[in-house]
Amino acid sequence: MNEETTGPDVSKWGRIEIEFESSRVYQNPVQEMALQVVFTSPFGAVHHAMGFWDGGLAWRARFSPDEEGEWKYETFCTDAKNGGLHNRDGAFFCGPSETRTDFDVHGPIRLSPDKHYMMHADGRPFFYLADTAWNGCLRSSRDEWRYYLSERVRQGFTAVQWVATQWRSAPEGDREGHRAFPGGK
Repeated sequence: MNEETTGPDVSKWGRIEIEFESSRVYQNPVQEMALQVVFTSPFGAVHHAMGFWDGGLAWRARFSPDEEGEWKYETFCTDAKNGGLHNRDGAFFCGPSETRTDFDVHGPIRLSPDKHYMMHADGRPFFYLADTAWNGCLRSSRDEWRYYLSERVRQGFTAVQWVATQWRSAPEGDREGHRAFPGGK
């Protein structure tokens, strides 16, 4: 394998983003190949994450480790001849959480094993109290959105729901007229 340099450190439940550079040019990267990164925890648990194309030759993978210690990763590309993406490996160190939000301390939320309630990754129950902002993140300014979020935090909300289907809820795009996924290949 080709040894990568040790990546940046990350805290437990934090997010690490690992960058890769393709050694080959593709006409349509997303449809011509796929990148998978396999992460192995300090205690041997295996997690899979799909890489994503980030324009040009850039590919990235994001991951949130759930154990402290040294993690290892290796890549698998559907184009085995792509030395920049296939058969790469590396490591990074995961330390304790650096902040004190419930998500930093207890991990992301998921459905309980009996499917009756939501809970954090460490088993702590999560109370889902949500507001619906529908087009809030599309239509508000950065300052308006920050104010809205700070108010919901102050009021004790634990979640905000919004739509991610701009083509249906805001066909003309966001506040600046930008549209996600305008069509084409």
